[in-house]
Amino acid sequence: MDMSDSISAALHTMKLINGATVIYRRGNQSVELMGVRGQSRQRGYNADGLEITWQSHDWTFHSDELELAGTVITPTRGDTIEETIGGELRVYAVTHLSPAQQPYEWEDFRGLVTRIHTVFQSAT
Repeated sequence: MDMSDSISAALHTMKLINGATVIYRRGNQSVELMGVRGQSRQRGYNADGLEITWQSHDWTFHSDELELAGTVITPTRGDTIEETIGGELRVYAVTHLSPAQQPYEWEDFRGLVTRIHTVFQSAT
């Protein structure tokens, strides 16, 4: 078992212990999947060139589960992740506040596990 397989197996275990069922949405297409919620500290620069930091709400999934219309996708700004907690729908926007950064990263060298950066958008 290589490191990628170990990371994928660890995510499977984390889903069993602390996973959340969410909806990943892009326009009219969506997929329900199990992910693991996390956070990470992000750094970037504002329009004036000043460094800013923020805490992102991250979601980790097995990459092959991010499938829309029969195609495995990579996360894109403008996509959303929806989670319902106690009857409240919480929506997270897929983004990275630094325009130069992708809103996701692979957690392993083979790309089996994807960590998606989001910001809280709304609750209803």
